[in-house]
This record gives sequence, C-alpha cells and structure tokens, in this order.
Amino acid sequence: MHTYWLNKHGTISCTYKSRLAGKTPSELVVMSETRQELQKILAQPEIVEPELIKTIEAVLRHRARRMAPFMPLNPEQRLGWLDEVACLTCSNDMIGCFTSGLTYAIRTSSIIIKRLIERKSIYGSLEEVLITGEELIVAMEDDLQRTHTFCHGDVPIDPRIYANHPLAPLIEHFHIPETPDITQIYPATYQKYKQTLALL
Repeated sequence: MHTYWLNKHGTISCTYKSRLAGKTPSELVVMSETRQELQKILAQPEIVEPELIKTIEAVLRHRARRMAPFMPLNPEQRLGWLDEVACLTCSNDMIGCFTSGLTYAIRTSSIIIKRLIERKSIYGSLEEVLITGEELIVAMEDDLQRTHTFCHGDVPIDPRIYANHPLAPLIEHFHIPETPDITQIYPATYQKYKQTLALL
C-alpha cells in the first residue's frame, strides 16, 4: 500500500498527518518549502502512487516552463531562482566564515522591507520617500555554525544572526547555479523558430 496517493477530489491523501495532505499538487508547487517536500517524496517512488507521481512531475514541468527565462542569466539575475536550490558551493574564501570548495545548506525566504530614502522633489528640495516591498533573504551557517544572512535590504536585528550581508558578497564568494532558459527547456521548439527566422 502506498503512503501518498491522489484521491477522487484531486488532492493528496496520506496515511499519516502531512502538510501535503488535502492540497492539490498545483497548490504545493507554488511555495519553495512544499515544492521541496514534493521532490523528496518523488525520490521514494515506492511510497507514492504512480498516478500521483505522474501528476507531480507534470505540474513541476509546467512550473519550470512558466518560470524559464528567455535568455541566459548573469549571476545576479540567477539569485531570483535560489529558492530552487538547497545548497551553495563556496568559490572564494570568505575569511573566517566560509571555505572555498565546501558546500553549505541554504534557506531562502521573502521578507517585507521598509526603508526611508531622501531624494530631490520636482521642486529641487529633498524629500523623504518610503520604499517598501518584498526582498529575497538567504540564510546559511558558516564553518563555526554561525548564521549569516544575505539580503538587498536591511534585515531586522535578531540575536540568532551572527552577520547580515548585502547580496553582493554572496555572488562574490559562492557559485550561483545556472538557471535553465527556454533554449534548454524547449530545445526543439527553439531550433524550429530559429530556423524559421533565418529564412525571413
């Protein structure tokens, strides 16, 4: 008997209490945490009903196609896809913290950022402007198990955090994994349209 299966309502059922139960695979691929849980159960096909495996793989493919960039991305742009990875490899020593060649587990999430900046108004005088929005935050433990965060905005003070860094050092000291673009996800379609354009 399988531990996970797709019930007649199109939601996942489980033999024990699970955060996946009662939700559709399409709902679960939206957030990084539940997407990773789906991928974990896919790694154990013996506990998952074959129909559910097919459905999960289909929604993951659909999401990958929707999220695929149109062209290769530089390391800074690839930061937007970090919630797809579980760890980063250090490529350049961060003295006293991270060692080149070692791989570190990461946690990603979004935080609400609010900051006041000063800029010139249309009248030439300085005015305060409140900037708000969501920012990516990456957290990881260093060689001494101290927590570091990397974020474009200011991270709220927390005694559990050893050091807060902007995103630039993350790019400088770690390899940011490649993000498959449409030429890799749709190779045949890409070549077809490329040939069509060449004939114009």
